[in-house]
Amino acid sequence: MARNSNRNKVILPVKLASYGIATIYKSNHIKLDANLLSTLGIQPGDHVEVFLNTKERAIVIKSSEKHQGL
Repeated sequence: MARNSNRNKVILPVKLASYGIATIYKSNHIKLDANLLSTLGIQPGDHVEVFLNTKERAIVIKSSEKHQGL
């Protein structure tokens, strides 16, 4: 946690933010909001890691700094 020295308030980092609802197309593609990708520093052509969280019924996309195998 960081503290604002001017007001001595605790500033909590954002851990979860909604970017709206996306549609999964018949081709199994999904279009993500450009602001979402930009916030994570992900650009077209970048590689990402995809995780399945069955407990939360969620798909997690993580920016991958290194890409191996291709």
